[in-house]
Amino acid sequence: MTPAERIFGRTLAGKALRVLGLLLTAAAGGAAWLVSTLADEATPLSISSDATTLKALIDDWAADDAIPGVILRVDRNGETLYEHAAGTLANGSDTPLTPDTPFHTASVGKLFTAAAMLRLSERGLVDLDAPVVSYLGRDSLDSFLNINGRFYGAQVTVRHLLAHRAGFGNTDSDTRFALTVLLNKNKKFTPDELLAIAARVPAVGRPGERMSYASPGYYIAGLVLEQVTGRPYHEVVRTEIFDRLGMGATVEANAEWDRGTDHLHHYAGRIDLSERDPGFEFADGGFVTTAGDMAIFGQAIIDGKLFDQAATARAFTAPWPGDENETFHQAMGPGVKRVNDQPVLISHRGYWGVYFLVYPRSQTVVTLTLAQSRADTNTFWAQARPLIEALDGIDLETGET
Repeated sequence: MTPAERIFGRTLAGKALRVLGLLLTAAAGGAAWLVSTLADEATPLSISSDATTLKALIDDWAADDAIPGVILRVDRNGETLYEHAAGTLANGSDTPLTPDTPFHTASVGKLFTAAAMLRLSERGLVDLDAPVVSYLGRDSLDSFLNINGRFYGAQVTVRHLLAHRAGFGNTDSDTRFALTVLLNKNKKFTPDELLAIAARVPAVGRPGERMSYASPGYYIAGLVLEQVTGRPYHEVVRTEIFDRLGMGATVEANAEWDRGTDHLHHYAGRIDLSERDPGFEFADGGFVTTAGDMAIFGQAIIDGKLFDQAATARAFTAPWPGDENETFHQAMGPGVKRVNDQPVLISHRGYWGVYFLVYPRSQTVVTLTLAQSRADTNTFWAQARPLIEALDGIDLETGET
């Protein structure tokens, strides 16, 4: 996997969920439909558009039956440069989207977990290089990272968790886990259940050996936050991030979200994942937010207000030792593109077509969601970026006209 694919690429998890969705449809009596659409469902949904305006482009993509709607917002220097929404709250709904409609972050929410952990580290409450077991108990990771009969879980540090360097396999690729999520709408996973699933997924390496994107590291990070503070995870993130920055529209889905409120539904193929209990995303991406709140978060990154110390802000985006010469790298939370040793893009992608992009040099924050795992968000962004840059003639990465 190339560095760019690590940050923006489609994961095996996405493929697994799409295939499982098809199998479930077949089991329910849709075998003929399955045969005729298998190739289409297995291929990312990419819409070719020759739109000359952002509105036309967004409208083009939102017109596809598989995509409930599209939200795009661009902020520069703390002011809204552009925003537009098209489509409806859900497939089959008549309620139109607005730029302020809440949506689910998917894995973009990992940035909140990482930022909260780094804020605690600033105050000496967390040692990033301490073994996780020093916070969760000496036996807590005994069943993790079985490599040739030896278990390496006790060697995992907090820094490993945030930078996806622990060596964990990704639970999203575990078939039994995916089936349970899809078949049981109201199944509420507990953190202990998530850890049991994570422990059975084969390791990809020893701690620190390689970058391998995996959700279990963030399940565990959430438990560390709880243990260190003595408070529930959602309260820690709210105190450290949302309340402090004024992100009043953002909620943690497991504990704070009212599922009856209007929000943009998100899909894996034809499966409405917003109908599933969000417990399977504990500390991993289970948030409901707005493009406006994400703009606040992005501007805090640009202005150096996310953390109290400049050193922490640098650590948030710094490459892992040995990755300094890579153009793209996985930092402690975000993916980062660097030019001349300076970040020109700080970003994260969410599974169902969510992009969060921060361009420090042009002081720009972009938030978008297509609410569909099959949507080829890379293609959408390739079409949208030049139209955004044409708004005022500024290159996003360089800030130059």
